Amino acid sequence: MIINPFKINTQKYNVLEKLKDYKWHCTKCDLEAAQAATFRDMKKEGVIFDSDKNGNEYKKINCLCGKQRVHRKLKE
Repeated sequence: MIINPFKINTQKYNVLEKLKDYKWHCTKCDLEAAQAATFRDMKKEGVIFDSDKNGNEYKKINCLCGKQRVHRKLKE
């Protein structure tokens, strides 16, 4: 179980709550945070993101909106 270290109802708190399902989420359509700095700050707090086959902590895949976008996922 993941304990959310961020203040309730902040952007980082809400993003982590959504990522707790361990599924890939679009940073534009599904998460409130499209900025890399948000995820960098979350990493500083100990959040570990899953990686693609090249070691990137994101994956570019087709989104429900029909565009290829950056997706993030928590590491299990």
